[in-house]
Amino acid sequence: MFDTVGRIFELRNNRKMNTSQFAEFTGVSQSYLSQLERGEKKNVTIDIIEKICIACEITLIDFFNNSDNPANIKASALSKDRDDLISRVEKLKIEIDNLEKRIK
Repeated sequence: MFDTVGRIFELRNNRKMNTSQFAEFTGVSQSYLSQLERGEKKNVTIDIIEKICIACEITLIDFFNNSDNPANIKASALSKDRDDLISRVEKLKIEIDNLEKRIK
């Protein structure tokens, strides 16, 4: 599961900002950000994520596709494995078609 609060914290830390600075930078209240980081709030609305993305000049896709996120690294590896399997199945289908043509 994607760690939305962790990603927000990461974006703040990457900019070497404290919570107050990041709040001013993003337009999200300092109290809201502090509550998120302390775990007092669990759910982040898409409106908040959009504000943070706009301020950080990243897309929502970039926000959720953080390449350093272990879940994304695993998903990327699984996607490659899936693509490899699909390619192998397609080659096998061609071989089967060719064998069937020879038999006829």
